[in-house]
Amino acid sequence: MATRANVRADADALLGADPNISDTEWNVLIQLRYASIYESWLWPRRLRDFTISLVAQTSSTSTTDATVTNASSTVTASGGTPFTGSAGYQIALGDDNYYFVNSVTSSTVIVIGDGEGTAVTWPGSTASDVSWRLFKTIYTLPSDADSVVSLNNVNYQLTELDGGRDRIDYSDPDRSTTGSDPILWWYAGENSSGVREIEVWPVPTAAKILRGQYLRRTPTLSADADEIGLPRSVIVWGVAADGASMLLAKTGDPAWQNRADHFAARYIVEEERYRAIEL
Repeated sequence: MATRANVRADADALLGADPNISDTEWNVLIQLRYASIYESWLWPRRLRDFTISLVAQTSSTSTTDATVTNASSTVTASGGTPFTGSAGYQIALGDDNYYFVNSVTSSTVIVIGDGEGTAVTWPGSTASDVSWRLFKTIYTLPSDADSVVSLNNVNYQLTELDGGRDRIDYSDPDRSTTGSDPILWWYAGENSSGVREIEVWPVPTAAKILRGQYLRRTPTLSADADEIGLPRSVIVWGVAADGASMLLAKTGDPAWQNRADHFAARYIVEEERYRAIEL
């Protein structure tokens, strides 16, 4: 393994410390090649463990039924503290109305929304005895997650649903199917911070923990001391090939094409060697 400074120094030396490439340009080439190699293979350092703490569905009772008002986004429970900490959850109001909890005003008052932070209003008549189900099926992955490799509960592995949300929206649009253990998952987009989310099904009725592994995105190298999680020779030869190609574009000297081809060939040899070791 090596740091960004190590890779830059090695690649720069291979090109004869040519002044036509600045450190800033080298850093860009290193990041781009790092991402290209890192995301093309299941390098062990890409794998990370994670957990998801499932939230059990709760439902209203005769003492906690909700009051809804036509053209208002506010929903008020008649008693208890049922909405505490429920921002981002989903809520089914009555028989056919399925929303997200946009924000929590108090333990008994919420604002319903569309799941993207925009409040929506109740389209029906004003009523004071509306039943509700409060649940959570969408969960945020770790911030550096690129894709899920596996997801399990204590007994079995969850299956990624072929067809994803479109398929489940057709068969269970209001998420009325429940179970103590989800059996399916699928990607559910990203949150406002650009972090990937998944949805599980059926709606959990028990607070359990799912465990899994994910592949992380290529880390951003922001400092020379940042370590690159790849074999040093692999990335050095790749970056050197990119640097020679840049010098060809800058100078038009065909000699750089020959060196780019040579470095690219060395890169392929080193990458194949280390892939064999990983396997």
